Amino acid sequence: MQRMIYILLSLQLMILVEAQASSCDHKFYRPNYINRSSLCVLGELIPDQYDGGTLIKCENMEIDHLVSLKQAWENGVCGLELKKLANDPKNLRTTFWLTNRKKGSKSPLEFANSLKGKSKIDFLKSTEIVYRKYNIASQKTLVDLKLARIVSHAKTGSMSFNLLSQKYKHKLSQKIVGKHILYYVGGRLVAVGAGVGTAVVVFQAGDWAFTNLFLPKDTERSSQREKKIKKFLDNVEP
Repeated sequence: MQRMIYILLSLQLMILVEAQASSCDHKFYRPNYINRSSLCVLGELIPDQYDGGTLIKCENMEIDHLVSLKQAWENGVCGLELKKLANDPKNLRTTFWLTNRKKGSKSPLEFANSLKGKSKIDFLKSTEIVYRKYNIASQKTLVDLKLARIVSHAKTGSMSFNLLSQKYKHKLSQKIVGKHILYYVGGRLVAVGAGVGTAVVVFQAGDWAFTNLFLPKDTERSSQREKKIKKFLDNVEP
């Protein structure tokens, strides 16, 4: 519980601070890094790290940079640090060549939405680690990644609104955010409605993050948090 409170306070502080990106004094270049032949031979099977470890043939595999070198350079990772990033095992992933093409210039959150289960969680966590290690992203971006990972961890179940009402009775309050209805008991978020109706998605894990990152109060900060959370709620299937 203490660890959760510590993380929560850190999140709330970070959301107010933006990291200032510096610029490099040289043009962008792509440092040399390990190639496919150093990891496997033709016909050998290699795990696709963006697809739950599904095995793919060596000749269909490419080595992808989790955080692109161009993005790092644009955020002030230069010279020897850029070369270090290019060869950092934490920033290298083996994947199917078509997946690498589709990843392209997508933001981490956009690409994460195309992944499933553990692959998505690992991607978000690893991206955050690399961002922090090389001071690439703003604190706002780091918070977004952490929130997305929390949502991905959440387990859900469903119950009717009638059952929800019986469980909490007069203590239950609600607030509409986008196309969702948020159900609170006091200041604690207990359920999320998928729309106007009886279907209710109940968060069995991670609800402390939703609860504490925005309470149902009409403040400017609360409104900003609601917009941020709404993006994640819209991606949750009932």
